[in-house]
Amino acid sequence: MAVKGLTPQLAERGKIKIGMKGEEKTSSQGKKFMMPVKLDHFLITTMQRDAAGRLMPDVALMARLKPEGGKITEIPVRLLYDDIDLNFPTRYACYKGNRCWCSGDGETA
Repeated sequence: MAVKGLTPQLAERGKIKIGMKGEEKTSSQGKKFMMPVKLDHFLITTMQRDAAGRLMPDVALMARLKPEGGKITEIPVRLLYDDIDLNFPTRYACYKGNRCWCSGDGETA
């Protein structure tokens, strides 16, 4: 028997990036920040971080997807189900701060 209202999901293995952090700059108020840099290719990362706090590249997966001598500009996509609602579940949600306070389907919350 399945749990009522539970939607099966896949575990997150990593992220697909189209940009990265660039050089560090200082604002007029004295705060330090890193300017974003746009990439002309995809960068696939694991969920692990290096000593600087950046996500580490998934070297094995990128080697499988990369064309010879090139960069990853296309990624094959597979959907789990034939039903669009199962592949892309939606809901209304109300957040207070960074916590979900209430969610529902538009009729019940």
